[in-house]
Amino acid sequence: MRHVYEGICETGLRRAENQDAIFMKSDGEIGLFAVADGMGGHSHGEVASATIRDCLSMWWDSFSPEAYNMDFSRMIISLNQILEKANIDIIGKTAQGEICGSTVVVIFIYRDKYGMLTAGDSRVYKVEHKKLIQISEDETWENRPENSHLSLKAKMSHPYYGKLVNAIGTSEQFNLTSRTDSLSKDTAFILCSDGIYKFASPKVFSRTLRNVNASKIAETIIKLRDNVYANGAGDNMSLIIICIVE
Repeated sequence: MRHVYEGICETGLRRAENQDAIFMKSDGEIGLFAVADGMGGHSHGEVASATIRDCLSMWWDSFSPEAYNMDFSRMIISLNQILEKANIDIIGKTAQGEICGSTVVVIFIYRDKYGMLTAGDSRVYKVEHKKLIQISEDETWENRPENSHLSLKAKMSHPYYGKLVNAIGTSEQFNLTSRTDSLSKDTAFILCSDGIYKFASPKVFSRTLRNVNASKIAETIIKLRDNVYANGAGDNMSLIIICIVE
């Protein structure tokens, strides 16, 4: 199986600078893809997202399956460790008293397996048989277990609704969620920052991505991009689409 992919990383219409970063690499049967969304409203979010991208690039440049005895689980552990390094690097670059951090979503593909690593509220979706499923979880205040008893109305009216509760770079002890699974042909992955899913019309977002395939990735990205801009593009916007084909 091989990977057909494309992505965008743009400032949008209302932000002065782009604090997002993306990473896309594939050699055919092995691929590494990531979206990092630097925390707006805090100091140097672009430094945090760029640090994550640079750490993943360093990992990719030195990657060799033989170094892990072809063991996929060891590769995923190593990816966890490189993101832990990014966390420490960001903290080391941040002035005392300031907050600097970034969300991240990562998809690593090795032959017929994939691993997903996430922190924050950037998202990963999976498309199979024209069904679009979000496989990451938004790490925001309303999704914390202690708030599960609240109604949707109560959550939405709370001042902390939508507040990010996890990110890389904000604490030495951060949470990184990972999962692994087998890979099927004709599967697609979508990685995006909240600047995409919060500003795209839900119907356009769902309908467009459900029908994505390797021959029209560029067309799909343009359609979503145009819809986000039509809706104000109020945040930086990053999007990667990966289609798995034989």
